[in-house]
Amino acid sequence: MQITRATMWLTRTLQQLSPKAKTLMQEMLSEANKFRDYNFRVYFTRKIKNSFSEIEAATNISDIDRLMEENVKLLGILRRQTTLNNFFPPNKSAIE
Repeated sequence: MQITRATMWLTRTLQQLSPKAKTLMQEMLSEANKFRDYNFRVYFTRKIKNSFSEIEAATNISDIDRLMEENVKLLGILRRQTTLNNFFPPNKSAIE
């Protein structure tokens, strides 16, 4: 099994986050992977990673709480968008 940089980053980040943040990140990545369109999957995965990098770098508790609340809202958006996106299957791109 080949370990990629993304897998190493995910493992390292999950070790440093609280259990609540870990489950939130895993749920968000799971929702992002439900997109049929490659571009949406990659965009939301990158957005989630950047968001949790901000949480990891934050030192003020109020900033961490604010960022966690934003991610909970983003999870709701992801759930709605994956449902809508899957109603209309995309054409296969050259990458897929």
